[in-house]
Amino acid sequence: MTEGKTVNERQEILRAEAIIEKAKREGATEAGVVESLVTHMVSRTLIEQLTGISPENKKKEKTDKHGNLHAWVKTRVGESLTTQEIATELGVSYPTAIKVIKDNTDFFTRVKRGLWSIRDGIAERDEARSSK
Repeated sequence: MTEGKTVNERQEILRAEAIIEKAKREGATEAGVVESLVTHMVSRTLIEQLTGISPENKKKEKTDKHGNLHAWVKTRVGESLTTQEIATELGVSYPTAIKVIKDNTDFFTRVKRGLWSIRDGIAERDEARSSK
């Protein structure tokens, strides 16, 4: 596979193969291997050559992200979760979870440091308006 390639291309192939081996050692599925390659910024064409799988375009529209957050909140109303649990549930990093929490005070109420109560502030507001 490295025949006729430049030094940089061969190095990139070796790096990608090392990422694949590490992911497989850690028990990753095929989708997990592709995700590891995408995370390590391996080119899409090289991912397709090495795995035979075309990586998905992960970009989402901002409105889609907010819609997903609201749908997720509705399923978890009344629960208390740590920041790390929220990050895992939403599939985002810890710092991003903190930003989501701080940007969406309608959905999260601080119980104590690192622990958040989930509520649906939008539904509560609508209910308060309709009861007047």
